[in-house]
Amino acid sequence: GNSGSGVFNAATGLIEGVLVRGEQDFESRGGCTVSKICAEGSCRGEDVTKISVIRPFLPAGGNVTPPPVNPPPTLKEESFAATANLSIPDNNKTGVSSSVAVNAKPSGRKVFISVNIMHPYIGDLIVKVTAPDGKVVTLHQRTGARTANLVKSYEVTSQLGQVAVAGSYKLTVQDLASVDKGTLMRWSVSLK
Repeated sequence: GNSGSGVFNAATGLIEGVLVRGEQDFESRGGCTVSKICAEGSCRGEDVTKISVIRPFLPAGGNVTPPPVNPPPTLKEESFAATANLSIPDNNKTGVSSSVAVNAKPSGRKVFISVNIMHPYIGDLIVKVTAPDGKVVTLHQRTGARTANLVKSYEVTSQLGQVAVAGSYKLTVQDLASVDKGTLMRWSVSLK
């Protein structure tokens, strides 16, 4: 076998040593790779380190405990916020936008977008976030009807967890119906 293989006593089944180096096991013949066969004394043979040499390095009882594996470092939770206090134009497709500079990548962490929007009728609103790589995620799409105020955290890991660059995230809020007016108070990007 290969280096590191056990060498066993055929009669007792006990390990006698460990194969450490030796003759080439295979050779090319006629375009094929075949096992090398040597006449008695014509090859160098195999070298084995006897178990008696290894035994002092083995723990008592023969149980070997592997060394502890160091887990990868855990990235700390980071949050980046903007206090916007921006009036949302009523019945306006352009809406209002606010940006947050995020100087980190998700790097395997969960991604959350939290919003605090004061509005008496959240069914008027569409809320989207754009990541630094241009990926756009719709967080809120004119649901909630007459519910007042949109204060919510959205997990967007499946959409934005693979963003490979740090940079500016942009939140856009549109009010697509007339009468009710609101304000984008604040919002944040959190990597957990």
